[in-house]
Amino acid sequence: MLQLSELAYELRVSMRNAPNTKRQKSTADFDLEAMIAQQIEVDREKLEESMLNRIAKEMELQLQREPLEQEKQYRKEPLQLLQQEQKLRDVESKPRDRQFERLLQHLIENKTNKD
Repeated sequence: MLQLSELAYELRVSMRNAPNTKRQKSTADFDLEAMIAQQIEVDREKLEESMLNRIAKEMELQLQREPLEQEKQYRKEPLQLLQQEQKLRDVESKPRDRQFERLLQHLIENKTNKD
């Protein structure tokens, strides 16, 4: 706010010192305004580009994370399925193994009894 009032004061002083009561903009004033406008535009473009780059990087990172998460899940699922299948086989095979052992034992006993 102080800067604005200082500029206004300087403008009034320069208008008093000017030969005409209406101060006309000099070429330097136009050049300065053009340079300021150009710098504002350049800064705005840089900011937009920076923001777009940041968004693009975030999206790229997200896309990289998603397949890794899916791959982990796909790797877990078959492993879990194999483990469950093995447990079922173990559970199913135990009674069969016992039955087979009993049958073998019975046959061996019968054979030895016959001899």
